[in-house]
Amino acid sequence: VLKRMSPLGFEPKRTGPKPAMLSITSRAREHDYPAFVFNTCCSPSIPAGVIQIIKNGSVTYPVMRLKYDRRDVKSWAKSPIPFIWEKRIMIAFIILAVIFTFFFWTFVKTLLVMGVFIVIGVASLMYNRWVKVSLGFELIMFGVVITGMLYGSVEALVVGFVALFFAEVLTNRFNHATFVSFIGLFVVAMVVPSFEGDPVRWVGIGMTLLYDAIILPGYLILGSSPGRSFLFLGTHLMFNFWMFWTVAPAVMSILD
Repeated sequence: VLKRMSPLGFEPKRTGPKPAMLSITSRAREHDYPAFVFNTCCSPSIPAGVIQIIKNGSVTYPVMRLKYDRRDVKSWAKSPIPFIWEKRIMIAFIILAVIFTFFFWTFVKTLLVMGVFIVIGVASLMYNRWVKVSLGFELIMFGVVITGMLYGSVEALVVGFVALFFAEVLTNRFNHATFVSFIGLFVVAMVVPSFEGDPVRWVGIGMTLLYDAIILPGYLILGSSPGRSFLFLGTHLMFNFWMFWTVAPAVMSILD
């Protein structure tokens, strides 16, 4: 078997007297491990530039042929690295993303937190595709309060509006009455930053009460069933009381 190394190697000039063979032995025990011989002579039996394996004193087979060609070396050195050239757009994007993250980490962190709360808020209402009764098990209020206390009204408003919009659209429940919920979220997003630094437990529970006090009359005025409206009110208060009392402090300690 003859393999060509590209493009580095060595092949001496075939002028002058034939030099002796140069042996490089890598065996630990002479009778078990093969020795590698690099032939630099012009013997017709062993071609120049061929590494051969010698085991127990006899040549077994050639491994590779080493040959130096300056043009090949120059061509290889000047050629583009295939992976970097083919993936140059992706690599450039990754480098720019790392630089942007390094210099604008606070902004990037805010966007990541907002994105996570939006996704969680939308996912928490997906059960409405199959359950036709409006229950208060949702995480949009949780995301609005946490975001508002950490970053401000605009960020809280974006989280609440985007999450509610996509949740209502994906569950085929978006109608004129939905704007009552948007009004409640708007009020909460505007008010919650004023409680920055206060215990998140009490702020969250207070904002939940404020939100429910706004939307319950609105839905009743627009013709919602009193039974369903009060069912939503009870489940919404219980669920958010549990979330803000048990989960919110841990989330705030991680994000703050």
